[in-house]
Amino acid sequence: MASLSLLGGALIAASVKILLDKIVAGEFIDFVQSWKLDVTLLEKLKITLLSLQAVLHDAEDKQITNPNVKEWLHRLQGAVFEAEDLFDQINTKALKCKVEPDQVRKKFSSPFRKFNRKINSKLQKLFETLELLRNQNLGLKEGVSSSVWYVTPTTSVPVDESAIYGRDDDNKKLVLYRV
Repeated sequence: MASLSLLGGALIAASVKILLDKIVAGEFIDFVQSWKLDVTLLEKLKITLLSLQAVLHDAEDKQITNPNVKEWLHRLQGAVFEAEDLFDQINTKALKCKVEPDQVRKKFSSPFRKFNRKINSKLQKLFETLELLRNQNLGLKEGVSSSVWYVTPTTSVPVDESAIYGRDDDNKKLVLYRV
């Protein structure tokens, strides 16, 4: 069960990275600006995602022993999935505008304004949810890596030949290389 939790944490980290890549993509920004979506809110969302990304590795480690962190990760995962859906809606609209040039003329129509309000409202709600998660004090540290590095210990202690059994020729070579 713990490995599934860790996999979930890694999935969240990957999803946050993808969202950040989408936010900074030039084409995405151009569409957001041209359709009068809230660019400032998008920038705030980016900063919040970066802050959450900074503590994700520590959360992945602590979720095993801390049920509050596990719940926090679960809630973050839900918010990230919502963000992915929202960004997909925006990207779909952007692609539709590329394929159907008459969509550009509709920018000032009633459906455009409705789409605009709906997306801005969803962006605002998403930002508030992520900010709430970011501001929860769970004792998570930034930049903590979940990777564990194992280092083979080195020693200058002489090899005790009596502790090595069998393979006498290999034994002699090992002892010679150590000296």
